[in-house]
Amino acid sequence: MRTVRWPDEDTAQSIEEGTLYFTESADTARKLVAAGYPVLGILTPENEGDDFSGVSYLAEKDALEDETYLEQIYCRMTDRPYMVLETARCILRESTEEDVDAFYRIYKEPGMTRYMEALFPEREKEVAYIRDYRKYVYGFYGFGIWTVLYKGTDEIIGRIGIEINTCSDVPQLGYVLAKDFQGKGIAEEVVREVLRYGFEELDFKRIEARTHGDNKASLRLLNKLGFVYRETVDGLLVYEADLKF
Repeated sequence: MRTVRWPDEDTAQSIEEGTLYFTESADTARKLVAAGYPVLGILTPENEGDDFSGVSYLAEKDALEDETYLEQIYCRMTDRPYMVLETARCILRESTEEDVDAFYRIYKEPGMTRYMEALFPEREKEVAYIRDYRKYVYGFYGFGIWTVLYKGTDEIIGRIGIEINTCSDVPQLGYVLAKDFQGKGIAEEVVREVLRYGFEELDFKRIEARTHGDNKASLRLLNKLGFVYRETVDGLLVYEADLKF
């Protein structure tokens, strides 16, 4: 995203790439949305109760100081994946439907689904799942499981992130890395940054991870990262990290 600006008389001529428009006028906001503009409605005491129907994002004026928030909602409104964070060797961004073929390649590697749920057998169902995940998970929570890209080649090498699982109200770490990139310290590098992001940027107090007792690689990773065993639930070992991380 390049800039944020108020709409003006030239706005109707063209949508300027990389621009998020904002306005305190509910009428103007609705017109901009109808014309296809990415628009943020600004709430004030004066427009309380005005009809902002159809405007997906509303915020108070101080939100304009939060560049991360503005970038996220711009990506939501223009159907672009948000770049979440980067490490020395990797970039994490929100997943897209175009990532699905790479996911199938990774998940088909021998032993990959031994300890985790497989993808849908039908590609169209997996694409639909990712589409809904972008809308209802990224769009609602602002975080989730993200796509991992290897710097330099932009190759998709895995999925790592944090999500709210139905089995617990504590945010849960999830990770899968392609075989060719295992054993190189990449998982530790990326997960460590994801944990920092969860604690510092998302303000989590605790993050848990669940793994099978015979998944030695996962147990080694969790121990390196300072996770502590808490309990066993439904045959899975539950480990937890907190702000002392």
